[in-house]
Amino acid sequence: GRVRCSTRSLPGHVRYPTSAAGARDGLAPLQPLTGTHPVLGPFALAHNGNIPSLDGVGGGDGDAPPSTPVTDTMRVRDFLQTVATAHDRASFEEGNRVEAWLDALAAVATHVRAVYSLLVLTPTAVFALRDPYGVRPLCVAEVPAGEGEAGPTVMYASETVAFPPGAADVRHAVPGTCTAWWHD
Repeated sequence: GRVRCSTRSLPGHVRYPTSAAGARDGLAPLQPLTGTHPVLGPFALAHNGNIPSLDGVGGGDGDAPPSTPVTDTMRVRDFLQTVATAHDRASFEEGNRVEAWLDALAAVATHVRAVYSLLVLTPTAVFALRDPYGVRPLCVAEVPAGEGEAGPTVMYASETVAFPPGAADVRHAVPGTCTAWWHD
């Protein structure tokens, strides 16, 4: 489902390396990673899981020059930067930006055959995608709006304990779904 909100977004993610390249390259696995889709624009990506390969993208350390670290998150980022959507530059309008990102993330879900949770932050929306197996956790909660705030704060985490006291509607994301929260 999608819910419209008026808050701004900020990703925070603590991540340990899950690939050999990430383990030996120090800062390379730090997340979120940033990228730019040629039509949809800039994004930040954080992920929880282990994605050993992605159809057609960086299938392993042997696909990259020896000096280039390849982590599972980098594979997803690189794929997302190049994935085609049904929206071309001429017909792209702000009003269908959320739908276009959902198209791109559907392509990622089709090509990633692994267990993962993804969080994609764009200038106007946050997308959360959970793999169809539901092995990697992804939780969502709302913190009610405080005085003078326009709407609730939406939070995603891998564990419910990460949510502050007073968080409402705490739940696990349904496996195989992508949710979008956006603001004007």
